[in-house]
Amino acid sequence: MNVRQMLTLVAWMAAVTVAVVLVWYGEEYNQNLHLRLATGPEHGAYRSIGEGIAAVVTDPNIEIEALVSDGSVENMMLLAEGEVELAIVQNDTQPTGNVCTLIPLHRGVCHFLVPQDSDIQKIQDLRGRRVAVGSRQSGNWHVVRHLLDHFGVTEDRFDVRYLGIAACEKAFDNDEIDAALIITAITSQSLKDLVETGKLRYVALGTHDPANEVDGFSVTYPYVERFTIPRYVYPSDNGEGIPRVATESFALRS
Repeated sequence: MNVRQMLTLVAWMAAVTVAVVLVWYGEEYNQNLHLRLATGPEHGAYRSIGEGIAAVVTDPNIEIEALVSDGSVENMMLLAEGEVELAIVQNDTQPTGNVCTLIPLHRGVCHFLVPQDSDIQKIQDLRGRRVAVGSRQSGNWHVVRHLLDHFGVTEDRFDVRYLGIAACEKAFDNDEIDAALIITAITSQSLKDLVETGKLRYVALGTHDPANEVDGFSVTYPYVERFTIPRYVYPSDNGEGIPRVATESFALRS
């Protein structure tokens, strides 16, 4: 998916989401609605989708304000506390209060990145390492914590670094992290900027066997699904499909 296709997809999701919002609010639509939408960190996929949703609104009777946040966990809290009317949330986020799902949005894929010269070859090698896992209140960390637990790398056995994708390039350059487990959309521009430096490589979460380690995790944690990044999605990859896990995100309303 190239940049134009990605922008088209964001615009399509935005248009559909706005249409669903208007149906939900019904008669209120004629009362000059101002709706606050909790998205995600700067440069992240949720932020891009939220900005797309806000930008597609041209009707003077409705305004959607896309707000920066730490991610899904914080978004759910903001929604429950009435700080926002809309939120983008990962599918494994624990519901808080009375919230309703509006529409599914996109699939987020877990990318396991290490420096080119790293000796890390599998997820168990993260024991004792400094690992970027996303913001503390993000869905990224929520999934990664369960993923690492499943493979025996419990939180007390590695050095947690609460860094999102935007901070990872500098952290790798400054030798502040040994690996990053980042959940984001395939062809996310921030991810492309990170991997196309040529300084990093991907590590697979499992083998290509029909019933591999990723399938085992999806059985114990049913909010994720097996997903293989197709060959040559990224110019710097080695041409092999990369086994991954993926999650879904949704737009919610209070």
